[in-house]
Amino acid sequence: MFYQMRFVLFFIFLFHSILNAQVNDEQRIASQELMNRRLHNSNSKNAISAAQKQYDVYYYEIDVQIDPNVKYINGNSTIHFTTVESLNSIELDLSSALKVDSIKYKSNLISFTSIGKDKIKAVLNETLFTGEKGAVTVWYQGVPPINGFNAFDKRNHAGAPIIWTFSCPDNADDWWACKNTLDDKADSVSIIVRNPSVYKAIANGMLEKTEIAGNQTITYWKHRYPITTYLIAVAVTNYETYSDYLVNGSDSLEILNYVYPESLSAAKTGTAALLPVIQFYEEKFGPYPFRNERFGHAQFSWGGGMEHQTTAFVTDFSKGLLAHELSHQWFGDMVTCSSFTEAWLNEGFATYVTALIDEKPSPNTFKSWRSSTINSITGVVNGSIYCKDTTDANRIYDYRLTYQKGAMVLHMLRWVVGDSAFFQGVRNYLNDPLLKYKYATTNDLRQHLEISSGKDLKSFFDKWFLGEGYPKYELRWNQTTDNHFYGMLNQTTSHTSVSFYDLPVEIKITGTLNSVTTDTTILLNHFSSGQKFDFQTNMKILSVAIDPNLWLISKKTVIKDVTLASDEVNEIAPIITIPNPFTNTLEIKSTEEIISIQIFDFDGKLIFTKPVKQNSLSINTTDFAIGNYVLLTETKDGVWSQKVVKQ
Repeated sequence: MFYQMRFVLFFIFLFHSILNAQVNDEQRIASQELMNRRLHNSNSKNAISAAQKQYDVYYYEIDVQIDPNVKYINGNSTIHFTTVESLNSIELDLSSALKVDSIKYKSNLISFTSIGKDKIKAVLNETLFTGEKGAVTVWYQGVPPINGFNAFDKRNHAGAPIIWTFSCPDNADDWWACKNTLDDKADSVSIIVRNPSVYKAIANGMLEKTEIAGNQTITYWKHRYPITTYLIAVAVTNYETYSDYLVNGSDSLEILNYVYPESLSAAKTGTAALLPVIQFYEEKFGPYPFRNERFGHAQFSWGGGMEHQTTAFVTDFSKGLLAHELSHQWFGDMVTCSSFTEAWLNEGFATYVTALIDEKPSPNTFKSWRSSTINSITGVVNGSIYCKDTTDANRIYDYRLTYQKGAMVLHMLRWVVGDSAFFQGVRNYLNDPLLKYKYATTNDLRQHLEISSGKDLKSFFDKWFLGEGYPKYELRWNQTTDNHFYGMLNQTTSHTSVSFYDLPVEIKITGTLNSVTTDTTILLNHFSSGQKFDFQTNMKILSVAIDPNLWLISKKTVIKDVTLASDEVNEIAPIITIPNPFTNTLEIKSTEEIISIQIFDFDGKLIFTKPVKQNSLSINTTDFAIGNYVLLTETKDGVWSQKVVKQ
């Protein structure tokens, strides 16, 4: 956590970053997805109409016939709804490229017309009053168009044909009639797929039954959780199938996998390695959101993946890709962005929590990810994670902004509010009954983080969600002959939308003491450009670095400036001395009165606390285990934190 202070002094460990396979995997996936977006770029659909706000969908029934040898769909979809206002007609979304054969209401044929772009209006021949239920069935057929990322794609793998659907961001109506919106999740969906028996079909939810009719196989899928239209999907090819199981006592979660025959061996290795990742996500964010059913994968050839609810579509079975699509089951599926202007709530979270799986077991990997991500973000001077133009699928899913900057903004939020408040706030966000299995906004996330941390985050979100760019730091420093350190931190911004980023900034100072290399880190609450600070040190300084632990999206420059001297400094730290390392007694002395002392182990557990009200203190540490500790010493000028070692 952060204390209210002007700056903090503490010792930290030095980690060396290395670039590893996950970073390369993420970059490869990003490159593939970007290529696909460019191939299939087009404007998004029209917004929901006023007439569509007159009803809420509670259940979809989709019945489609698909032969992966032919790009063609023949089917029907039934929309079950409850009226919000009285109505005598209903507007639905369906691509104008598809031919509507008929529409029925209460088993009777009803009239319909095409209105606007990809919309149809069906006349019910009666008035339904507020709160009443109804259902219409639309029969249609045709060749789905190429929109967005190609909502109904036909390709081949190892000589075998495949057709898959890909409705993101808003192209579900390219292959089935629906209310295609981000404000109305159906409570459940049934999907029937009819295909030649040499192939297998997968969709969302649970496989209820399979039937054979001549040379056709009919599979019945049912998903009993709220779901938005773009997360409903079907794929048909010559799949091989197998299951993994995450077992916890008597509880078991099935991971059902539909994979290409030529990929079976690699798939089994990859999906088995995902089991501990599921456990990690459940520990951090709560139970897998669809535990009463299952999770699973369907292989396709698009490039990258898509987080279809309960059935992630994936190109291959690499760790980074599987973990990313799995994380979306919490971030994007259970809690879905309420508008694609805020797609970062889906993709920023998925990118960040995927990186978190390496934080403890492989800290160098996690640091390498932060370094490469920051470099990518700051490679261009502008850009906001708020997406102003949702008519362009490429902008919605801009990798640098929506994915990478979104992820690093979350990392900075964790830095600003502290670990405990960050993860508690995120769990509260996911489990808020007004958001869980529904839609959320950035403001919803902000409110939960403010409650968990007690901090006002309006300024942060104004600058990092709505604003563009990032801070550029310049640190000037000097050390005088008496080993006094003087520093001045300047800041400019890369874009005029933000004039100054007020953030806590770590400054690492490395030097020698008694011929031994050591380092000290100052935490400066940076509130103005040109801010000055100084302190007395016993080390001879060799180098100075800004943000050594890579918490901040920023560019950094460090300059040694021999003109900095004591008469220019307006922040002076007290001198605190301790024996370090220590044995069975820890002696603490300060030039200012010590208000209180706290000692934590390196897991964050408080093991000693005491009010002091004097300049020195002797602590009996006989019962302390040998190892590293963090000592917090509070004076009138702030709280000072230092790594101490018992030998």
